[in-house]
Amino acid sequence: MRNLILVVLALSLGLVSCVQPTRSPDPFLTPVIIVHSNDIHGRAWPFLREDGKWVGGYAAQARLISEIRKEAEEKNAALLVLSAGDVNTGVPESDFSEARPDFESMKAIGYDAMVVGNHDFDHGVDLLLKQLSWVKFPFLAANIKLKSTKQPLFPSDLMIARQGIHFGVLGVTTDQLSRLILSEHANQLLVENGIEAASRIAKKLKREGGEVLIALSHLGISQSGLSIHRHIPNDDRQLAQKAPELDLIVGGHSHTFIKEGLKEGNALIVQSGYRGDYVGRVDLLWDKQKKQILTRKAQLVEVDPADGEDLEIKKLVLPYKEKYEKELGVPVFESKRVILGQRNQTHNLEIPLGNLVCDALRGETQTDIAFFNSGGIRSSLPAGTVLRRDVLEAFPFKNRVSTGIVKGRHLVELLNDGLHEGNYAGGVLQVSGLSYEIKGGKVTSVKVGGKKINPDKDYTFSTNSYVSSGGDKLKSILKARSVKNGTQSIDEVLIQYASKLKLVDSDIESRINLKDPLNP
Repeated sequence: MRNLILVVLALSLGLVSCVQPTRSPDPFLTPVIIVHSNDIHGRAWPFLREDGKWVGGYAAQARLISEIRKEAEEKNAALLVLSAGDVNTGVPESDFSEARPDFESMKAIGYDAMVVGNHDFDHGVDLLLKQLSWVKFPFLAANIKLKSTKQPLFPSDLMIARQGIHFGVLGVTTDQLSRLILSEHANQLLVENGIEAASRIAKKLKREGGEVLIALSHLGISQSGLSIHRHIPNDDRQLAQKAPELDLIVGGHSHTFIKEGLKEGNALIVQSGYRGDYVGRVDLLWDKQKKQILTRKAQLVEVDPADGEDLEIKKLVLPYKEKYEKELGVPVFESKRVILGQRNQTHNLEIPLGNLVCDALRGETQTDIAFFNSGGIRSSLPAGTVLRRDVLEAFPFKNRVSTGIVKGRHLVELLNDGLHEGNYAGGVLQVSGLSYEIKGGKVTSVKVGGKKINPDKDYTFSTNSYVSSGGDKLKSILKARSVKNGTQSIDEVLIQYASKLKLVDSDIESRINLKDPLNP
C-alpha cells in the first residue's frame, strides 16, 4: 500500500512538472527575422523552372511571408521585409503593365524598403517615380542624384524601430549604372562611387543611434568563371571591408544564390538568386543589454505555390495576366530544342540564342555581319512551340534594330570593348557572319565570312539600338558611319526570321573561342 501511494505521488509530481510553464526567455534577448528578395524581374506569377517545377509568384511569396510574420509575433521578434532591387523588366505581362502588379503585391505584403536596381531605370526616372506612388515603402539610393538639380533622387537611408531595436537601413545602387541603361536615361543622373557613398551613410547611421546596420545593395558579388558577373570592382565583399559598421548586406544584381550567407569582415552577405523562386531569411539574436548581435543564421526558403497562395494577392495579379493572354499566347514558331539564352547555363561565352538573334538580324537586314550584347538576352526559348511571350521574356528591352557601316579595325576594337579586359559579362558580343578568338582578355583573331578580317575594309552591320548608342561601354561603335535605328524591335525581327523556317535550331558553333583556362 505504501509503495502504491509513493507511485501515485511520483506520477502526480511528474504530471505537475509536465504542465509547468517553460522558463521565460531572457528579457534582454530579442530575436530578429529579416526576409529579403532581389531581382524578381517582373515574375509576379508562378513560372515553370528548368527542373520542371512551378515556383515563385507574389501570391505564394505573400503566403510564406504571412507565416513568418505570425512566427515573429509569437516569438516577439522584430521582423523586416526588404528588397534589393530590380523589380522591373523580364515578363511581358508585367512590362506592359509598368510593373504595377509587382509593386501592388509588394505593398500588400508589407515590404519595408527597397533599393533601386539598374533595371528599375530601364524605362526612365518618371516611371520609377510613378511606381513609388503606388507603394507605402521608400525607395533608397545613397549614390544617385538628378543631374538637373544635383539633389538625391531618393533618400539614402531610413531608421526603423522594431521591438526596441533601431535598424539603420541604407541603399546603394551599382555605380556601373550609366553603362547599363539607355543613354537617354543615364544622362539624367549623377552616379557616385557606391562604396564611398555607402560607407559615409553607414557612419551617419551609427552616429544617429543605429544599432543593427543593414545595407540594401545592388552592387553584386564578383564570381569566377563564366557567370553573369565575372568581376565587379565595387562589390559586396568590398563594401563589407570598407564599411565595417555594417552588420548585414542584403544583396542583388549578380543573381547569386547564397544558401547560408557569406561572412566578410563584420558583415553577413546574403542574396537569394533571381526570379523570386526563393526568398532569403536571416535570423539574428540581439542582446539589448550588450548592444550586440549574438548569433546569425541565413538560409534560402523556396517559394512554392503548391504550399498555398494568398488569395487576395492572387486575385490582384491575375487580371494583369489575363489582359494580355490573347496577345502573348500566340504561337510564333517551332524549336527543335531548348535554345539556351542564360549566360550562367551555357558554360561558354557563346550563347545559342545569341547566335539565333544575330542570324536573324543579319538575314533580315542583309548585312555582312551582326552582333548583339550578351546582357540583352534574358532567358531561354523552350523546345517545341514557342509563344510570343517566350520571345518577349528573352528580349524584354524594346530595343530597335540598328544598321550601319564599320571599318575592320574599329570592329576589332568594338569586340575588345565587350570583353572589358577579361570581365566577361553582359558586354560580350554574340555574333553572326564572323568569329573571334580571345586570350588574356583580348581579341587575338577575327574572321569575317571565314577569312581574316581586313582592318581597312568597310563592313555593313546590324545590331540593337542599345549597342549602337554605345551602351555597356561599347564606345568603339561610335566610330561607325551611317548608323540608323529602324522601326522594328528585336523580338519582331526574330519572329519574322524564325517563322520562315520549318524548324528553328541553334547551338554553340565556335563563333567565340576562349583560349584561356577558366576556374570552375
